[in-house]
Amino acid sequence: MDNFAARLIRSTARTGLLPSKSDGGYASTYFLFMLILLSSLVLGIGFYLQSGFQALVRFHHDNSISTELNRITAGVIDSIRNDPSPGIQCFGDQVWAWQGKARNDYTVNIIPVSDRLNLNFSRKNIFDKTSLSLLFMPGKTSADLQQYREDYGLFLSPSAYEGLFLQANLEQYFSCYGWANINLIDEFAARSLARSLTGSDDAAERLRDTVETLLLNRRAASPGDLRALFGINYGEFFPFINAEPLMNINHIDPDLLRELLAYPDYGIESPEARLSDILARREAEGIARAGIPLILGVPPDSPLLHYLGSVTWFWEITVSNGRKTLRTVLCGLPPESYSGFSELYADGPRPEGTVEIEYQIIEQRYL
Repeated sequence: MDNFAARLIRSTARTGLLPSKSDGGYASTYFLFMLILLSSLVLGIGFYLQSGFQALVRFHHDNSISTELNRITAGVIDSIRNDPSPGIQCFGDQVWAWQGKARNDYTVNIIPVSDRLNLNFSRKNIFDKTSLSLLFMPGKTSADLQQYREDYGLFLSPSAYEGLFLQANLEQYFSCYGWANINLIDEFAARSLARSLTGSDDAAERLRDTVETLLLNRRAASPGDLRALFGINYGEFFPFINAEPLMNINHIDPDLLRELLAYPDYGIESPEARLSDILARREAEGIARAGIPLILGVPPDSPLLHYLGSVTWFWEITVSNGRKTLRTVLCGLPPESYSGFSELYADGPRPEGTVEIEYQIIEQRYL
């Protein structure tokens, strides 16, 4: 074996695969080669370790940011859920202490996104009989809005309606977050919504007929009527379709409120004076639902009260540190059981605080 090894070494030396010992530079060249190889390995390992360490630091930092974003968001949500007067949500509530709050480079922005007109469900007449028609792009009308929904369905983002409205108007006055009030929803939009909820054309047509019948008879449905009106589809329709006021009078944009008060069929006397009174009251202490008819000068069965209540149903909460943002949409579920107050509700607003609102996160993502 030793002789075989010696012959193999001599053979490889002759073929040039291994430098001959007779080459005087063999030792120094071989040493230099090994030194370069080891240096390269050390540098490569060092670079790999440094990159891995930097990645670990970035991961830890990003994780810390995410933790803080979630912590702050949870604090905002707790302020909404633990509001001592859940039936009167106004700018004096504890949740607004978070608005614009900057702590350790984190900023909070809160938007009551349901206190706007919902483009998915709005009827044509709210545009045709008010100056809200001026919000359309030139050449566009409420008929185009209705047909657009028929052709393309309902949407989660108002940006889908950019071909009908200017972007600035979409952001200020409109939303796609909000429940559908059976007394205000467009009958064709009701059909589309029912079809998406049940997958049934028959159920969709029945709901359209129900909405149309209420409209023709000039009859308003109360929460206690919903089970009878929806029949076997009640569990699929509620809470998406209910009889709660759509918008919070304490948060609605003043321009939008002005147009609702000026709607001719509602017969509001001195709408500008009442608008000023509402803005002053909500700035000072907030307006309870029970007091809205008196402030507006309308009877308890006024159709305007289906628009204006004192609860915000959908909130958008955004927390950002400039590098990373957490966007959350929180929704309040309309009470299904009125604990014996449905009869009282038929004659006017139910007492404040009789039913608490349950809130759930429906969207949450990092931007």
